[in-house]
Amino acid sequence: ASVYFRNAQGVRKRIEATGDSKASARRRLFATLREAMAAGGLGYSPRSTFADVAADWLESLDELVAAGRRSPRTVALYRHALKRHVLPGLGGLRLSELTSARMDRFIRDRRRAAGYSVAKLCRSVTSGICGFAVRRDAMRHNPVRDVEALERPSTQEARALTDEECCAWLMILDGSELACQADLPDLVRFLL
Repeated sequence: ASVYFRNAQGVRKRIEATGDSKASARRRLFATLREAMAAGGLGYSPRSTFADVAADWLESLDELVAAGRRSPRTVALYRHALKRHVLPGLGGLRLSELTSARMDRFIRDRRRAAGYSVAKLCRSVTSGICGFAVRRDAMRHNPVRDVEALERPSTQEARALTDEECCAWLMILDGSELACQADLPDLVRFLL
């Protein structure tokens, strides 16, 4: 069974469904048509791919840049992360396949492979795309919201030099001809 459907942009799309009988094919067609109409006329359904929604999300960000509500650098950064990290890992998945567990695994893999900052950026991008899909009724909830929080890697705290370390450092500077020519021992003593 097939029928034509005009989405919100006025684009005419053909929707098809098959079944064991004519009645079965019609039921499936009407279910698919209801999904398309519930998706705000954008034609998204649980079978739509993540990459399709991502392309429309980028278009919406470009509109915000044109309106002066988003920074072009931010959108360029999101576009780079999407192309380099997100789409190779999630682009072929259907919206119905995007679960919190799958997203959590993707974010953890990105952290292991590329580091904390890239994982955080990927989380922001995927959350934005999934939120866009939720606002278009293509998904019921944003699975990225349930992903485990990323923790910043621990860094050593700054500390003051001990008296012994200061004396050792000054001896090194006093013994260096190049440091003495640049007056570094005097400058360091002043700063200490």
